[in-house]
Amino acid sequence: MRQTTLLAGISLLSLAAGVALPVSAQTTRETTTTTERYYMPYEKNFWTNFGVNAGGAKYDRDCSGSCDDKDTGFKVYAGGKFRDWLGMEVSYLDLGSARFNGTDEHARGLNVSAVLGIPLAGSSSIFAKGGATYGRTTFGGVRETGWEPSIGVGAAIGINRNMQVRVDWDRLRFEVPGSTKDNVNFVSAGLQFRY
Repeated sequence: MRQTTLLAGISLLSLAAGVALPVSAQTTRETTTTTERYYMPYEKNFWTNFGVNAGGAKYDRDCSGSCDDKDTGFKVYAGGKFRDWLGMEVSYLDLGSARFNGTDEHARGLNVSAVLGIPLAGSSSIFAKGGATYGRTTFGGVRETGWEPSIGVGAAIGINRNMQVRVDWDRLRFEVPGSTKDNVNFVSAGLQFRY
């Protein structure tokens, strides 16, 4: 009797597994097929937004004399998504001028960053980004160019499906003539358009 019950149980489990495995495999395949789609920058569906931000730039440099390390800056950017949570952004930034001991410093550059985002309700999101800036810095009439790292965080608040208010904090590093490097903190706000 026990052997018959055991064999019946094993047969029932085998039958259940035989029915469940193809169903789960089909579900997994469909899910995997729909979630494995990546978009690349040269594809039509990659680029999804563009915008303009303006705000305050603060040059992070020690100064013992008279200094004015703040100015107004702006950035123009376009972004796209490889996946829902992973994207890329390309921006041009002009961070205004600072004055250190009577000498002007002006930083601008082209930034490329990877963007990790979390979508929220109502076309809103929060994100973090990291990348590099090809910057051009002028200090006392002498220019310096080069690639330096950048990081940032931000939020986009949906006004409607196609327009968002965006707030960013960026920290960018620039080569400065005289073998030094300056960090610039840039807090900005603006409008982002999605299509």
